[in-house]
Amino acid sequence: MRTLIGWCSALLLNFSVSTSSLAVDIGQQGDNFLVSIDGQEFALYDTGKDNARPFFRNVRAADGTIVSRPISPPGGDHPHHTGIWVAVDKVNDIKFWAQEGRIKNRAVEVVETGSNPAVLKVKNDWLNPNGEVVLKERTTICIFENRLLIYDIRFTTGEEPVTFGDTEEGFFAFRMADSIREEATGEIVNADGLKTAKGCWGRQSNWVDYSGQVEGRKYGVAIFDHPLNFRPGRYHVRDYGLFAINPFGEHDYTEGKLPAQPVTLPAESSLELQYGMYFHPGDVDAGNVARVYQDFLRKTESPTKGQQEIQYRSSADGTVQPAMFYAPKRDQKVPLLVALHTWSGDYKQDDHEECLQWCIEKGWVYIHPNFRGPNRNPAATGSELVIQDIEDTVTFASQHANVDPSRVYLVGTSGGGYAALLMAGRRPELWAGVSAWVPIVDLESWYYENKADGDKHWREIANSCGGPPDASKKVKEQYAKRSPITWLKNARAVNVDINAGIRDGHVGSVPVSHSLRAFNKIANEPDRLSEEEIAYFVQEAQVPDHLMYEITDPSYGDKQPLFRRQAQNVRITLFDGGHELIPQAAMNWLEHQRQVESLQQEIAN
Repeated sequence: MRTLIGWCSALLLNFSVSTSSLAVDIGQQGDNFLVSIDGQEFALYDTGKDNARPFFRNVRAADGTIVSRPISPPGGDHPHHTGIWVAVDKVNDIKFWAQEGRIKNRAVEVVETGSNPAVLKVKNDWLNPNGEVVLKERTTICIFENRLLIYDIRFTTGEEPVTFGDTEEGFFAFRMADSIREEATGEIVNADGLKTAKGCWGRQSNWVDYSGQVEGRKYGVAIFDHPLNFRPGRYHVRDYGLFAINPFGEHDYTEGKLPAQPVTLPAESSLELQYGMYFHPGDVDAGNVARVYQDFLRKTESPTKGQQEIQYRSSADGTVQPAMFYAPKRDQKVPLLVALHTWSGDYKQDDHEECLQWCIEKGWVYIHPNFRGPNRNPAATGSELVIQDIEDTVTFASQHANVDPSRVYLVGTSGGGYAALLMAGRRPELWAGVSAWVPIVDLESWYYENKADGDKHWREIANSCGGPPDASKKVKEQYAKRSPITWLKNARAVNVDINAGIRDGHVGSVPVSHSLRAFNKIANEPDRLSEEEIAYFVQEAQVPDHLMYEITDPSYGDKQPLFRRQAQNVRITLFDGGHELIPQAAMNWLEHQRQVESLQQEIAN
C-alpha cells in the first residue's frame, strides 16, 4: 500500500543513509532492544513480555533527560499509558487501549543498525481475552538521529472481518513526564495555530506539538499525521500529559456532531497507517517542528515519484478500499482523471499506464480505484457499493490534491467502460467528460452473447446478479439495475465519448451493438441509429455504405475512425480495431471537456 511495506528499506536505498558519528544503533538486551544515538541511550523497546503490549520506555532527550512518564508510577493515573505505544479500543468491541485484550509481540527484526535511520520491524498479534488472534500487526519503525520516529503500521485480518469501532481511546500515543504536562509547565499548539489541550483536542491538523519543562529545561514532542492515511486523524491531547492521534473517533472527538463512522476490514485484507513522532529541545519554534514535518513528508514520498497505493473508507459500508493515486504538487487547480479497471482486473492493473503517464506529464491528478475488484460477485458488477466507491475516490482525491471540480474526468475500458457509463448515468453531476471504450451496456444481452460463444463471463454475471436472467423477477431486476442502459438517459447532462473497435465481438468479447445502443440511449431520436444499421455493424464488422464518410483523427494513430456521429453531448466512434483502448485518443478528447453549466442545470432541475 502506497509502498508502505518495505518503505523504510526503500528509504535506506534512496535517501543517502548516513553512517556518521550520529548513527543510530539498536542492540538486543534480553527480550528487549536498546536504541542509542551517538552512543547515548535514546529509548528501550520493551516487547511486552511482562506487560499487556509492546512499547518504548525511558525515552530520552539528547542530553539524557527522560521525557516519558515512568511506567505505572505509584499513585499515577491511567496505568495503561506506557511510553510510546500503539493501541485502540473497540476492535471487534475489545478494549486494547484499556488492556482488556493483549497485544503480543511475536518477533522483532533489526533491519538496519549503525545507520541513519536505524530500522526495526515488529510482528504483533492482537489477541482477544481467550488468547485467539483477532488482528495481525506488522509495523516498521524508522528512527533518525534527530529523534524523529516514523511508524508504518499494517493491520491484516484473517478469515473473519474486523471492525474498528468509533472511540476516542487510541491510537498512536505518548505519555510524557508529569512536569511537561499542561497542568504543570506544558504548552500545546497545532499546525493551524490553535493552542491548549482544550483547543487542540479532537481537531484534525498536520501536526501538534506538546512542550514543557523537566528540571528547569524545556523539551517537546510533536506528532505528525500523514496526508495519505485513509482519513485525517484527530488528536487525543490532554492537560494531564496524554498525547495521541487517532483516526477512529469521528463521533467521539466531535462530541456527537458527526455520526459514528466505524471502519471495517474485510476478511484477508489490510489497513495501513503512517505517523511520525519527533522529540526536540525547546518549544515548537526552537524545535523547528514545521520544518521537520516537511522533512517527514519528504522522507515518506514514494521513491518512484509516480503513483502510490492509498486507502480510503467507503461511505457505503465503512470498509477500507484501496486505490492507486498520483497527485502533483500544484498551487493552481488541476484536472482529475479517474481510471477504471477492466472486467477481470483490479486496482493494480496497468492497462491505463499511458493515461497515468499523460497525467504525470500534464500535471493532472490520477486515481485508479478497486471498486470491489473483478466483476465476479454481487458486491462488484455495478453494485451500489461500486457506485459509492467510485464517487468516494473523487472525494478522496479532492481532499488530498488541488482538484478543479469543473475538470473531473472518467475513463474505462471493457468492464471499466461498463462502469464508466454506469457512473455517467448514476452520478452525472461529477464529470466533465466520460470516455468509455468497448463497454458492456446491457448485462442480460451480454449474458446470452457470452453463453452462446462459450465465454466464461456469463457465469460471473449470473453469480453477480443471483442467477440467469429468467430465474426470477427479482434476478431480472438485478440485471437491469446493474446495467448502464437503464440509467443512460441521465447521461444527457454530461459529455460522453463512446468508442469501440469495429471488429469487437468477432475478435473481442463485446459486440459493437453495446456501444451503439449506449449512444442511442443518450442521443435525441433523430440522431439515433436504426436496429437494421446496428445489426449490419455487428454482423459485417463494416460501416453501411450510406453511413460512410472520410474521417481523419491523428489521435487514433493507425487505428483510424471508420464511423463517427456526434449528437448533443454524446459522440460514438467505431475505429479500425478490436477490443482495446487507444489512450492518446481518450486523453486528447477528455482534455478539451469542461462541465457545461446548462447540462448541470438539467441535473439540478
